Amino acid sequence: MKTFLNLLYKDFLLLIRDKAGLLLLFAMPLALVLIMTSMQDGIINVVTNTEVSLLLINDDKDSIGNAIEKELSQSTVFNTVNGRELNPFMTEDDLRHNISKGKYLVGIYIPDSITQTYILHFTHKIEKAMMGCNNTNNADSFLINVYLDPAIKPSVHSALMSNIREFMMKVQNQFTLKMYSDIIMKISGHTIQNLDLSQTQSLKVNEKIAEKANEETYRPNAVQHNVPAWTLFAIFFIVVSFSGNTIKEREDGSFDRLMTMPCSFTKYLSSKMLLYVFVCILQFLMVLAMGVCLFPLLGLDVFEINGHFFRMFLVVFCAACAAIGFGTAISTIASSQQQAAIFGSVSVVIMAAIGGIWIPTFAMPDIFKFLSNISPLNWGMEASYGIIMRDYSLLEVLPQCVYLLLFALFCFGTAVIYKKIKIN
Repeated sequence: MKTFLNLLYKDFLLLIRDKAGLLLLFAMPLALVLIMTSMQDGIINVVTNTEVSLLLINDDKDSIGNAIEKELSQSTVFNTVNGRELNPFMTEDDLRHNISKGKYLVGIYIPDSITQTYILHFTHKIEKAMMGCNNTNNADSFLINVYLDPAIKPSVHSALMSNIREFMMKVQNQFTLKMYSDIIMKISGHTIQNLDLSQTQSLKVNEKIAEKANEETYRPNAVQHNVPAWTLFAIFFIVVSFSGNTIKEREDGSFDRLMTMPCSFTKYLSSKMLLYVFVCILQFLMVLAMGVCLFPLLGLDVFEINGHFFRMFLVVFCAACAAIGFGTAISTIASSQQQAAIFGSVSVVIMAAIGGIWIPTFAMPDIFKFLSNISPLNWGMEASYGIIMRDYSLLEVLPQCVYLLLFALFCFGTAVIYKKIKIN
């Protein structure tokens, strides 16, 4: 026991003397979580709370064009600027140029006479239908050109286009209803009054988060997604500091001197693992404190663990064991600090990429969906999301915890076996 405590004290001194390593272990997780959460929260706000700059040219100046201009001007999504008020001679090319230069995020050009063309086309279709003929022709003149900043991310692009299509459909439905009303009045002599399609929505979408029965409704946000993901990423990055200190001892002869004393290789590794498990747990507690105390001061949502601290603690402990086991294997097999640092950092980034840290696994090609199932970061992230967002019980996250511990045992066993083979 005394030998183990001395080893633990020795490893503690090595850790606190490595100033760059301490910065990597404690400053990086806080910076990662803060920066990535703030950035993603900003992207979400672009299409929810922030008005998007929109440049509009309405050359129609008739029912459809004026209705679209009115809808966009009254929208809380877009901050609409009339291009003709800026420049009476502004053309569609000028509008496209402004969007391509990033002066506005969105540009909409409504062509001349689109209302009259639509009326003629609609009337023609009704006449053909009444004569029993099919008319499937489409008119290119109905096209309303929408230009988007080429630097917009695909996710924001999809959300903006969805909003624009909703406005266009609302205007089209209302205008079409008016035309049908005019036709019915001509045929029957009766006027349809007080029917406003914009106020009529037979099919309503009631958005809800799928929760367990009798649970309080809870809506996940950018904070709940990013804190567990980037905390796990930082925990696995501990392999760089762990393997670096281990190889440093081997290079300066400290390891050989320790092995001449009554100290086994297993006990030597166990002391390091215990210390670094404590460091990983401290990382998690620091990020948790930042999410609870600092995020609200910065205008971000508070990180809510929803009373499941023990379950999250268990996941973090298992992830820490897996990360340190991986670092043990790397430090035993690598022949230099440079090898360990490069291989350790690159392999963690790869495991994070295929594990779903950056891109959700459901959006990956099939081969990477399969590979994500063998990524330790994916096991930890699925368990964390299950606890925080799906209210998983301890039994439901147990498989992922077991996978992480088995991975740690495999790496630890690989290091011990490799060392014995090398000695023999």
